[in-house]
Amino acid sequence: MTSPRLEDPHPKKRWWVALTLLALGIYAFFATAVWIDTEFRPQWDAACYVLTAKALAAGEGYTYAGQPFFLRPPGTAYLISLFLAQDGSFNPLLLNRLIMVSAATSAAAIFFALSRYHRPWLALGVALLVGTCPVVVSWFNYVLSEFPYLTLVF
Repeated sequence: MTSPRLEDPHPKKRWWVALTLLALGIYAFFATAVWIDTEFRPQWDAACYVLTAKALAAGEGYTYAGQPFFLRPPGTAYLISLFLAQDGSFNPLLLNRLIMVSAATSAAAIFFALSRYHRPWLALGVALLVGTCPVVVSWFNYVLSEFPYLTLVF
């Protein structure tokens, strides 16, 4: 006795899922391999996050230049401290890749959040538009909390 063959009730949905994964994969590739910078950009937030991460890694607690310090959101400095060497040195490329992976994850999270209520092509378009916006791209190589925080929000 053979069981009846079940047909896929949503064949177009499977196609959109494959296209979405391909588009987000290409975006993640460009974010982590092409758009990445090997240098550290010591702007205010980036420098504060790295310095407080060094203090956390050294066991000095959440301090900045030896003084108690609170930088919002505090989880970013803790996350960075996990990627520092024992002596407190850091690899700027590794930190930039951490931010890039967060950016790619944020784009995927935007897609999945929007696809629940909108058509897949619209959700994909918005996710890629947000992910390639010049303002967002200008943040890519800064050690900031925006991308990890955005990923957690979605």
